[in-house]
Amino acid sequence: ASVVQAPSALARRLSQVGIVDRTAGFSAQSHLLPGQCLVSREGDLWRWDGFTATSEAPTAAAIRLKQRNRLADLQGTQASVESHLDDLRRAWQGAKATREAAESAERAARQALRDADTEANNARAALADAEKKHAQTAARLQSLRERQERLQADHAELASAEADLHREVGLLPALSDFEAALALARTQLGEARIAFGNAKAQHDGIEREARMRKQRLDAIGSELAAWHARIDTAREHIETLQQREADSRGELQALEHIPAEIAQKRTRLFDMLSEAEAARTAANDALAHAETALRAAQSESRAADQALSQSREERARCDAVLAAQMERVQEAVMRARDMLDCAPEHLAARAELSPDEELPTLEAADQRVEKLKREREQLGGVNLRAEEEADECETRLTTLQTEKADLEEAISRLRQGIGSLNREGRERLLEAFDRVNANFQRLFTSLFNGGEARLTLTESDDPLEAGLEILARPPGKKLQTMSLLSGGEQALTAMAMIFAVFLCNPAPVCVLDEVDAPLDDANVERFCNLLDEITRMTETRFLVITHHALTMSRMDRLMGVTMQERGVSQLVSVDLAGAERVLQAAE
Repeated sequence: ASVVQAPSALARRLSQVGIVDRTAGFSAQSHLLPGQCLVSREGDLWRWDGFTATSEAPTAAAIRLKQRNRLADLQGTQASVESHLDDLRRAWQGAKATREAAESAERAARQALRDADTEANNARAALADAEKKHAQTAARLQSLRERQERLQADHAELASAEADLHREVGLLPALSDFEAALALARTQLGEARIAFGNAKAQHDGIEREARMRKQRLDAIGSELAAWHARIDTAREHIETLQQREADSRGELQALEHIPAEIAQKRTRLFDMLSEAEAARTAANDALAHAETALRAAQSESRAADQALSQSREERARCDAVLAAQMERVQEAVMRARDMLDCAPEHLAARAELSPDEELPTLEAADQRVEKLKREREQLGGVNLRAEEEADECETRLTTLQTEKADLEEAISRLRQGIGSLNREGRERLLEAFDRVNANFQRLFTSLFNGGEARLTLTESDDPLEAGLEILARPPGKKLQTMSLLSGGEQALTAMAMIFAVFLCNPAPVCVLDEVDAPLDDANVERFCNLLDEITRMTETRFLVITHHALTMSRMDRLMGVTMQERGVSQLVSVDLAGAERVLQAAE
């Protein structure tokens, strides 16, 4: 429809739907006929019954979803802030404990340092005593060595004297006295040797003890240096911990008011949520009434559309009859003009009849027609094709009536076929929906080790026009839509939904591309158990693309690409199932 036309002309030209500018839609709405509506390119709608919908107006569901998303964001922010506050508290507690441990270690190090100093002093005193004893032992050893040398010299002299005495035979009486003196010297020499051995052993022991004490002093010095280093490190650590404690206290003081603010926000949000829930309840009630009214209006609209269709068909038939009659009138007018050479309104005058005069009877008219025919025959110029033209018109009328009957029969068959297809489609859709819903509930319970989930049809009672909504309740939570779940829960729910549809008509091969990426180890284990169960139930071969080590360990065969040499790729295949069989056979 053109926007420059008048609203009444625009309404008359519209068949059902027209496109107008937004400024012209409001003024043209009052001139719409039943069943007509106007739309703009921006998405506005004006209907003949007064209903108006703008493209910018948000729906109640959109507002409610926006509020829920805002509440979810605030709850997530609160949880993150509380988690961060707990981390700071734990870090402060850990820093405090570390500081206390460092102080204890410092005290222990100081005590150990004092003990080490005491032990070092004792060791120095013991070393001085040992050095003093060593000097005394060395002096005594030197005297014993000098005495030994003297005794050895005396022994040599005695040996030479003994030899001389043996040569001197005449000195036998004096030899016995010399032998007694020699025996006494030998006894003294043995005692001196024993005393020398004892002194040497005592000297060696003192030297060993001195070396051990010196080694102990060196070890004590190294340990003392290590303790000094540890004390310096502990001091630096204590200073760092004190700085961290000061920072943690400052951050804790800066964040102490956040829980109160979050609590206030949470209270306000709960109040807003209560108000929103009340508004939602009222809106649901209004929506239920509106849906009831809408269904009634739709029923009336369908009845009106059916009546309108019938009226259109009747109108088309009447238009056809009227067109035929108009054609006949036009033909009669043309015949009157051709035969009588006058307009139809002048026929009464040509027949010498006044407007108020009654028409003659049929017999009189026939007689007059016969008379006129005779006169016409006398005049000549008769149309010889009149009967053929009448036959052609009758044939055309018969053809049109036959085509009309065929069209009505085809329309009836088409409506029956549409009804049959819709009925069969509803039955198949409901059957498939029940199967998918049952598989989805079972797989969801298996993946989450409990909980509840189901599929619902929304927005219409007709399954062919209804939408689909997923409701899920993981263990420990309430029943809610899928969009309000966490990322991992959404991934598991979507996986259960996909496999529920897949089980209705399993394929020979199924490729899964990193479906376990958002899952943790526990959920990956459940996912692998689900794959094992589906593999036992069906004959499907699963090709899983993954980077998760736990998923790889549950597969029957691994395929990978490795690069042992630079620029040279090689395909690697590992048969895990065969390896397990070999290990079992070996055991």
